[in-house]
Amino acid sequence: MSVSKSKRFLLSLLMVIALTLPFVPMASAQGPVSITILHTNDVHGNLEVDYNGRGGAANIAGYVDEVKAEVGAENVVLLDAGDTMQGQPISNLLDGASVIDIWNMMGYKAAAFGNHEFDWGQDVLAARVAQSNFPWLAANIVVAGTNDHPAWVTPWTVVEVAGVKLGIIGLGYTETPGITRKGLTDGLEFQDPVTAVSRYYDEVKAQSDALILLVHIGWEDRSEHKGGETIATELDAAGKPVDLIIGGHSHEEAEAPHMAGDTPYIIAYKYGRWMGRADVTVDPAAKKLTLVNWEGHAINDGEVTPNADVAAKVTDYATQMEPITKEVVGSASVSLVRDYNAESNMGNIVTDAMRDYAKVDIAFTNAGGLREDILLAEGETEHSITWGETYAVMPFANTLYNMDLTGAQIMEILNQSATLHKGIIQSSGITWSYYNDCDCNEPTTWGALDVKVGGEPLQLDKVYRVTTNDFLAPGGDEWITFADGTNRENTYVDIQEVFNDYIGAHSPIAPAVEGRITKVEVPAELPVSGVAIPVEQMASVTILLGATLIIFGVYVKRRERDRVA
Repeated sequence: MSVSKSKRFLLSLLMVIALTLPFVPMASAQGPVSITILHTNDVHGNLEVDYNGRGGAANIAGYVDEVKAEVGAENVVLLDAGDTMQGQPISNLLDGASVIDIWNMMGYKAAAFGNHEFDWGQDVLAARVAQSNFPWLAANIVVAGTNDHPAWVTPWTVVEVAGVKLGIIGLGYTETPGITRKGLTDGLEFQDPVTAVSRYYDEVKAQSDALILLVHIGWEDRSEHKGGETIATELDAAGKPVDLIIGGHSHEEAEAPHMAGDTPYIIAYKYGRWMGRADVTVDPAAKKLTLVNWEGHAINDGEVTPNADVAAKVTDYATQMEPITKEVVGSASVSLVRDYNAESNMGNIVTDAMRDYAKVDIAFTNAGGLREDILLAEGETEHSITWGETYAVMPFANTLYNMDLTGAQIMEILNQSATLHKGIIQSSGITWSYYNDCDCNEPTTWGALDVKVGGEPLQLDKVYRVTTNDFLAPGGDEWITFADGTNRENTYVDIQEVFNDYIGAHSPIAPAVEGRITKVEVPAELPVSGVAIPVEQMASVTILLGATLIIFGVYVKRRERDRVA
């Protein structure tokens, strides 16, 4: 039986179509595809469950297991927005290797560089990147003076999930060089985020079905450092909008996504106490990701089944550290609590320990360098303080740094503290009051006054011996006046060990908030600068101003007399 030419042609055409169909991407055939993005940020080495039953890598992994069982493992992707390793002995004593081991087990696909990733230096960080089964992203971290990236920095990646390609551009925080110890970011430049994203935008867009940012950046701007809102807004204005920003750094306990136009920004609190869950759809035809639902899911003991393999690995690492971390250094009869914007009993006892060891007039430390509280459990009247607990308070291995500062320089430091831009500087050996017209970090009127050292009024021309930490000493975290101190001496004595010895010698400790630093109302009369002059200096200033006015008056009268003559 013969087949006509037209039928043979039709049959051949159908065969070609049939052979072609399997190569059409599934997503294009089905339209938008649903995927789930699980994200963490600012875990800070908290692999273990905390004192209140929160977090823990095994519980995080258990929640990941639950979500995968619900939506299908192939539809889930794990991302981390930085500050992943630094913070707890179980991580720090191993330079973060334990965290990377467990993140590899859990199947993370990408991470952004946080500022604390640099705390152990670039060589250690490069080793952790090499250990990772996923790329570390930062389009804006380059070799200084170039647009080239260090070998261990990847600007962007494409992750395939559920048949769709998710383009991810990473960003580091531009303030990193100023808030890490001097020298740790030498040779690197942290470029403007919008410029860096724009450089790669078209390339990533062409290779992906949707484009998101994974950033160690909070939602709001901080001084000149752009936040997520500004980044999204500027990219949109430049015709380079992104579908989603996954953020970090600010430790924000956000109840819902922030929105910059059509771009959502999401963040998952801190310390592994939350895992963010973003249920999204990706339309490859439109190259568009749409956020359908987001939740900051609390990770709590008893509310999730821990992943057994991760639990065993955490236990193994914790057991290795126990001979060090469980050593008791002393006891406390009250909880030791920090306060970023006020005097705190934690700040008081840490600076007391520093001043006692250094035998100086004044001790200063930054509130942001105290990272954890030490709390009495319910019903506990005396708490045994362990080495691991004090390490969690001060995990940066900072050393005591002594110097001479004049009273005028000390006044500059206190006036800066009154802005609350970097919190209230914690102190010993000195008492002072401050005012701030908005009780915020962007005041229009602020200053320090009524300053006393050892109970005596601060003298602006007197030289005082001061101890601080080796992070503040070169002007870290914008405390630039410390860099001008003279007769400088880095003792190389670890402040945590100083603190441990002080606790041991004074146990049970019971530090209090005792009025070293007090907030007052804005004084009725201020100099033009808006910054107060110490009360004890006001008399001499008044005399000087009076004399100036008298001289000026005499000059004016003489000019008038000469004009008449």
